[in-house]
Amino acid sequence: MPKARALTEGELRRLRPLEKKLRAAARRGDLRVAKEIAGDIQGLLRIAGDETRLQKAKAWLYEAALEAGELEFAVSGFIGIRGRTRPSTRIYLEATGLLAVCYLRLANLEAAKPLISESFQRVGNINSGPRKRQFYRRLIERFEEEWAIAVLAMGMPEETLDPERVQNEAGMLVATTPEDEILQQLGRHLPKQTADLLLEVYRYSHKQLPSAERLLLPSPDDKRRSRELGSTVFRSAKRAVWKALCDPTTDTYKMWFENGIMVAMDRKVVGASVVSALTGLGIGVYAFAVPIAALLIKLGVDVFCETCSAGGLMIGLDE
Repeated sequence: MPKARALTEGELRRLRPLEKKLRAAARRGDLRVAKEIAGDIQGLLRIAGDETRLQKAKAWLYEAALEAGELEFAVSGFIGIRGRTRPSTRIYLEATGLLAVCYLRLANLEAAKPLISESFQRVGNINSGPRKRQFYRRLIERFEEEWAIAVLAMGMPEETLDPERVQNEAGMLVATTPEDEILQQLGRHLPKQTADLLLEVYRYSHKQLPSAERLLLPSPDDKRRSRELGSTVFRSAKRAVWKALCDPTTDTYKMWFENGIMVAMDRKVVGASVVSALTGLGIGVYAFAVPIAALLIKLGVDVFCETCSAGGLMIGLDE
């Protein structure tokens, strides 16, 4: 790469829209589009010798691979970024955290543990106290969610789910059951051994935090409660459901967005999206699908799609 120089105004005008598109592709797991855009960005940044911005773009590319399930490509990419960036930088921190996520998705907790530990250590490089606290919380939640999906998929006998039945039963649950009780139902459906295994990453991550930060989060004992376990299952499924229901490029999203929520409900869009998402995760069972669909209906599809974006680790921290 040539010696680094400042990007010209013309180069920045071309680069900024490309970065925005690449970031959006990463969030929705569109690897084909991400590769095309990353190639264009690389051409621009190679000329300017801007290695830091190039590695940032590559992080979005490998995040797209992660969300698309291309884990080997993502793992090799994040390892490469860690080798080309300084450990004190935010891009190194993000690559480390997302590499840990890759291993959690592969159900390889032992490979993930040192990366989890290093991620929490590197958070100390964030100067802002509120952002540091936000990132601690985001890390622990993301690690917990990814491990939960891996654990649930290990021993969950899949059923052939009927989207209409899922949405109808969810509607009855919404009409008769408070939100807290629905979350408790989700938690109670977990076998004890599954719940114990699911809590491993939270326990490990909790120990990595500074004592002051640990006090701000539930203790591992508190996380054993049915409501907390149910909340973890729901949060774990939300990323996949968001992509099935809210990705603006999908026909499902266009249908409910153009025709309205009531039409979407009549056509069982929520039930179909939940079934698609959970089946893709390997946890397609009525005991999870019905409460998750009920929670989405309670929240509202439009609110869910607006507030529960499948954003990456650094969303809101590097704007």
